[in-house]
Amino acid sequence: MEYQQPFGVANTDASYINGDPTISRAGSIPPAEVFEFPQRELINIITKNFITPSDADLLQAMKAIRSQRANYVQDTGSVNTLSVALDPPLTAYTVGLPIKVKVANTCTGASTIDAGAGRVAIKLMNGGGTAAGDLPAGGVCELVYDGSAFQLVNFLGSGGGAGTGTEFLIKIPYTVDSSATPNIVIANFSPAITTLTAGDPLLVKIANTCTGASVLRVNGLADKAIRANGGGTSPLLQGDLAVGDVVLFLYDGTNFWIQPNPIISANTTLSVPSAYATVDAALLAIRRKTIAQNATLTVQIATSVIAPFSVNHANADRIIIKGTMLTAGNLTSGNFAQTGSSSGARAADSANNIAMLRTKFGTEVQVPGNPAFTAGIENVGPGTPTIQDILVTGPNAYSGDAVARWIGVTVRNNRLIKTFNVSCWGLDCGYYGGGTIIGSYTHASGCFRYGALATTGAVFAFDHSGMFGGSLNGFYCNQNSWLGCDHGWSNFNGNVGIGCSDAAQATSLTSQHSGNVSADVAAGPLSYMLVLDSTAGGGFSTSSPTANGPMSAFGAVVVSA
Repeated sequence: MEYQQPFGVANTDASYINGDPTISRAGSIPPAEVFEFPQRELINIITKNFITPSDADLLQAMKAIRSQRANYVQDTGSVNTLSVALDPPLTAYTVGLPIKVKVANTCTGASTIDAGAGRVAIKLMNGGGTAAGDLPAGGVCELVYDGSAFQLVNFLGSGGGAGTGTEFLIKIPYTVDSSATPNIVIANFSPAITTLTAGDPLLVKIANTCTGASVLRVNGLADKAIRANGGGTSPLLQGDLAVGDVVLFLYDGTNFWIQPNPIISANTTLSVPSAYATVDAALLAIRRKTIAQNATLTVQIATSVIAPFSVNHANADRIIIKGTMLTAGNLTSGNFAQTGSSSGARAADSANNIAMLRTKFGTEVQVPGNPAFTAGIENVGPGTPTIQDILVTGPNAYSGDAVARWIGVTVRNNRLIKTFNVSCWGLDCGYYGGGTIIGSYTHASGCFRYGALATTGAVFAFDHSGMFGGSLNGFYCNQNSWLGCDHGWSNFNGNVGIGCSDAAQATSLTSQHSGNVSADVAAGPLSYMLVLDSTAGGGFSTSSPTANGPMSAFGAVVVSA
């Protein structure tokens, strides 16, 4: 619309003047176009934005301008070749011209558009062309003409370069593992991945459950080790990659990292020190895993002298800590030197026994002779771990503690542990604590306080087990505890073979208790000692109080049957 000068005036830019009768001045006469043209411009703004003109709404021009409906168009072109028609049609593209286009076809690469004034390129903000998927079918792309091309200003891909705060849209490559071998993941992507860069993500559906250390082989590139988040630089554990899982692999420039499957689903063995430097390191590695009910986790220790360790795992019932035997078989009474109960005889037997034990056991836990309360093996968590084929030795000295300081195997605070073919030597106490110990072929020799002491509500149950040549007592329980000995031995100890006191009970079945200095079997204040089938097991010679006699003055009873 042009400027409409006053009627009858030749100057197209003449101004209008008001009439003034006081000075006989006539005012300008407006032509009809002054009234018609602005109305038609406003009506066109309203109608081209798909609004119906109405005298009831005097804000329609504002609403039309705000809606930008006239700049919204539907693509009618083909793939990568957009075509749109605006109303009124464009005859030229001007810098800053915005249009909003609903895309008809997902692009597969570089794209162009004809908006009525010729076909021009669609560019990203970094000057590059569009890539596959940048313009999705049904999406609305906002384009602004920059003088030579239309820029895509609502792009959510990788335009703009690193460090600009631009959002990144990444399609993660996916494939199915084609390996027939556990612990080797073969990922052949199409199109092929020819190089790997730190930060690259890959998705792979796993074909085999791993049994341990594993690698990922991508399109024939060099194998890369797989590590588990939470596992540090340790190799994978059994089940970290499970058949059927879709796993996200993230490359750090050296290794691929995964969020591991949390289940150990099959029987598994961890080797110390070849795979893990210490038992504690192996047990720490499995803290992130749940051991399935049908699986067992074995920590196998090679022939070596190792430091004390503790067990703490939610599924400790399914954990075995196993040493290496130099000669096969479980130890029995016949393996131990038992020549007498004098201090000289016990010292000689102790020396012979440690020499014998070191020819049998390849794995030895050494308890250091420091002033702190020290145990060779302890369960500090839930469940009942099994300790097998291990020798625990001490400094071969008395710590001076009234009860026990240097201990072979201990459980406290009502915890539990199982021992199988375990021997303790040269400690204050072989087996000690206020929890539960279930021992088979479990022995102690040359200990300075107790072979085994169950205290403060403990339950100790031993079968085919023996306590030999200790300076004080063999099997003993006190303070509301119970101790049982089945087919066992407690011989040549410096005080009592098997005994109880302080409201405790001990039971001996088919066992031998002989050659002990004070009594072979004994019951102290408010306690009960029951010996069954003693003759078959080798029996006992002395008891305190007298077996089957009257109750002692302190309420102690010894019953033999």
